Amino acid sequence: MLIHGVGFGPGTLAPVARALRLRAPVIVAERRGYGRRARLAPPASVEEHVEDVFAELDARGIERAVLAGMSGGATVALAAALQRPERVVRAVAHEPAVGSVSPELLEVIRAGLASGGRGLIRALAGERTWSTLPPALVTSLDASAPLIEADASAFVHFEPAIPPAAERPRVPLVCTIGERSSEVRFDVARRLAERTGAPVHVVLGCGHLPQFDAPEAFADLILHYRVVPERSRS
Repeated sequence: MLIHGVGFGPGTLAPVARALRLRAPVIVAERRGYGRRARLAPPASVEEHVEDVFAELDARGIERAVLAGMSGGATVALAAALQRPERVVRAVAHEPAVGSVSPELLEVIRAGLASGGRGLIRALAGERTWSTLPPALVTSLDASAPLIEADASAFVHFEPAIPPAAERPRVPLVCTIGERSSEVRFDVARRLAERTGAPVHVVLGCGHLPQFDAPEAFADLILHYRVVPERSRS
């Protein structure tokens, strides 16, 4: 299951989905406020997003899945792995929000949000990626400012429930980071790895949004983790 972030909706994940569908079944989640669920208000908490993820899997008769998210979608995948590890094969989390694990990142998000929806999205995407976005998408993001601001609130207030040290090997998490991303993002990946035991992978040629920068490379990474670990089969 691919989970999109704030502003950049499910349609932006098409390049990753195409690369995956050649080798595995794919679900592209549509979070409340986006796609076919555009008329619904965004959830007030990340926990509600996690409930939506498992509700969709239940509706499809799927017990366990690889969850791959970018930005806000990564936060949802991370939270799902922490809350319901028995239902997650792996959560591939590309640059999630992590609350007090990184006060520096939280400040970046808050500062971007203070300048409005477009300011937040531009700050998260990074100037290099932002400059390559199609003009029609930028126009759409400008028009979506109220949605972006409402959606971002849940992620600003998210606090990950990091497990005790003895339980950390049970967290089915993979932390990914874009080669071109900021040092703050690298710090987030390192801190999550230290607290959860998760591996860290750098996605080459990529920034904060792998669906634009490196969709095939990100798809390859997701596929690498689709096999259920031996210890989880018992």
